[in-house]
Amino acid sequence: MLRGVLMRVKFEVQKKFSVALDLKRIAIERGNTRAVRESVNTVKQRLRGQTIGSGLGRRVANAWRSKMYPDRKSSAANPAGIVYTRAQKIIDGFSRGTPIKSKDGFFLAVATELAPKRGNDGKRISPSNFPEWKYGRLEFVYRQTGPSFLIVRDSGITKSGRASRKRKNGSRVKSGAYRKGTADVIMFLLYPQVRLRKVFDLDREARLANVLLHRKVRLQLERLQYDNQ
Repeated sequence: MLRGVLMRVKFEVQKKFSVALDLKRIAIERGNTRAVRESVNTVKQRLRGQTIGSGLGRRVANAWRSKMYPDRKSSAANPAGIVYTRAQKIIDGFSRGTPIKSKDGFFLAVATELAPKRGNDGKRISPSNFPEWKYGRLEFVYRQTGPSFLIVRDSGITKSGRASRKRKNGSRVKSGAYRKGTADVIMFLLYPQVRLRKVFDLDREARLANVLLHRKVRLQLERLQYDNQ
């Protein structure tokens, strides 16, 4: 009889111990998953901030995305997360300082702030879609040092800081002198090639992410230990 009681007591202790271990395991899994998720979100927001700060715009910044393994509704003892971008070619160019050349083998045209934003086809302005009927004919000006130019002769600049439309009666008055405010306006700078400035150091971000993750995991374990005291 005594033997049976002892066996029953022993079984109940083992069951309670197993339940305690399961609860501890679940708490650790949740803590690890929370640490990875917070680290992933922090790195993603850092890269988005760097993208906006470098002038690449909010659209390219929002291309930075993150994914958790397992998904957001689950937790695991060994969770994982990745940060990636949907604008891979753009980010790759600005993380390596890639040189860009014209696909036609001539010059790479960079529009100045004086040029109109859109061309004849409604797309971003370039020499091929420049509305000469509206602003005047583009002329090539070669320079041995520095970039060459594409300019419009005898034009002007509006109050908004852009090139003015071509005058109906020309840029000269009857005496032959230029009208007031007339000038040659540089529409494009022409480079043999352009090297993108290096904006991102992805290796450094990976190292910082690793340090951040270890710190957050340690904090989660310390919090768990404190709660069990």
